Amino acid sequence: MEGWKKSVFFIFIIVISLCASKICFSQFAASEDQIKATLIYKFMSYIEWPSDSDPDSLSLCILGDNPFNGIFDTFIGKTVQNKKFNVQKLADIYDASQCNILFISSSEKEHLPLIFDYIKDKPILTISEVEEFCRFGGMINFIHKDGTIGFEIAPDTANKAGIKISSHLLRLAKIIK
Repeated sequence: MEGWKKSVFFIFIIVISLCASKICFSQFAASEDQIKATLIYKFMSYIEWPSDSDPDSLSLCILGDNPFNGIFDTFIGKTVQNKKFNVQKLADIYDASQCNILFISSSEKEHLPLIFDYIKDKPILTISEVEEFCRFGGMINFIHKDGTIGFEIAPDTANKAGIKISSHLLRLAKIIK
């Protein structure tokens, strides 16, 4: 349970930073999608991609319905790990080869086997909110726990793709083996 307390504290800090950076549209409330977008952006600081990945940018790609609708606009062009952050909406999985992070919308649940088959040998961090996503082959999944947003991580799946996840981030997550 102590890991969940840390996760709640981490999310609280992010919500406060959302409000301070004007992403929060009401006085002390951020939407679930705003929180998830901020977490995705913050995750990138705790991820190490193989050295042969694009040295100049970090690309977040969204596959399927886009729950974020402009929320990432605040982050576009900022730097993470000395790389410029950008976002793009994909028409289909076959456009994913230039992505560092792939958010797979819940609208794509039935296509997960095809998606994972296509990206299996690529260093693409996969994130979703699909139930049991990490057990299907995903790397990070948003979950609800006791009225808060948490996340699961499948570190072995990430390692197989050549992606290293910091122990600092792993301590905040529910680990899926």
